[in-house]
Amino acid sequence: TTHDDVVLGYDSPHSMHSTRNPCYFGVTVGRVANRIAQGRFTLESTGTSNGTNTSNSSSNTQECTYALDVNNDPNHLHGGIHGFHARLWESRMLEGGGVEFSRTSNDGEEGYPGTVRVSVTYRLESPTNTNTSTSTGVAGTRVAVSITVRAQLIGRKPTPINIANHSYFNLARHDDPRGILDHTLHLPNCDSYTPVDVHSIPTREVRHLSPESVMDFRNPKVLSQALCGFGIQKGVDPAVAQNHIEERHPAVDGNGQPYGFDHNYVLRTNTNDGDTTNSKSLKVAGIVEHADTHRRLVVSTNAPGVQIYTSNYLDGSVHTPFPHAKDGAVYAQWQGICLETQHFPDSILTTDDITRFPEFAKGRCVILREEMDAGTDASKPDDERSDVYTHVMEIALNSVDSGGH
Repeated sequence: TTHDDVVLGYDSPHSMHSTRNPCYFGVTVGRVANRIAQGRFTLESTGTSNGTNTSNSSSNTQECTYALDVNNDPNHLHGGIHGFHARLWESRMLEGGGVEFSRTSNDGEEGYPGTVRVSVTYRLESPTNTNTSTSTGVAGTRVAVSITVRAQLIGRKPTPINIANHSYFNLARHDDPRGILDHTLHLPNCDSYTPVDVHSIPTREVRHLSPESVMDFRNPKVLSQALCGFGIQKGVDPAVAQNHIEERHPAVDGNGQPYGFDHNYVLRTNTNDGDTTNSKSLKVAGIVEHADTHRRLVVSTNAPGVQIYTSNYLDGSVHTPFPHAKDGAVYAQWQGICLETQHFPDSILTTDDITRFPEFAKGRCVILREEMDAGTDASKPDDERSDVYTHVMEIALNSVDSGGH
């Protein structure tokens, strides 16, 4: 049996922390993952705030607009420069196996209101989706890494929360010279996605996928073909797009911007009302396979969306871990793939937004608020509490043909 490191990253925790990990290799991102347009959001506020207040006389509520760091011009990305990824966490071993990392994110951290206590636990467990048919690539998985994120509001001030894992995977080996071009991606439960503008902000349309769309992964696609098709759709000459694949030249579109997939896909919901904000069951978010090594990665989640990112902005420069990467690797464009399970990007919505964009609002960001039923809150399950957020992600790696190494 061949053993390879299939996760991109740094050569040591010290290197990861000292460089502030600008590409978010292998970290937990928050307080709000993904992008927030122009680094600003508005929500109903209770108590003293450092935001800008406006009152709504008709409903006697108060709205507050918060300004965050713009660290991905012109947007706020993954919780800011000093977000969760750049912080030191407390750690402890768990009874029965596993490890828990925890920290307190204080009111005002990176511009966010409210204080939140956050924990992330990792355990090796039997996978949830063992009975799924082989056509979805899940059968045969024997063990999985279960990641459970829990955040609880401390105090009265509400806050948005959307925490994600940002690991980059390459099933051949983290530094394989082909990158992920010979990998296959399958999103069996994604019938739609959220298109973006030139700044990668969702337009708030939820677009149903058609079989001829380059964005459609309901049937497995080899990423070299998918990325070539994506480039052509972006206006790149077909011969040039093919050369980008064959020579692994830096692939940029007509505006000089790196291209590839960096899009939120909507997971089909199993709930009766179609609202995915509190779905309890784990769904298969994505399957990645590598034919030469017969390896398969299956990611499942209770989140409403999955951001597919094909490491378009890795370029082997000082902005990537080099010279601090594992084995001295230089990570170029399309070296790894991220399957970031989460609520939708830029989805801290007002009541008016929810009315105007009802389909998009089904995957909106969670807002933690004070639990008003103080007499019974200790006995309430987390998914019924207004002051608690939970996000479960399961990562299973096995062999395509033999059911696991």
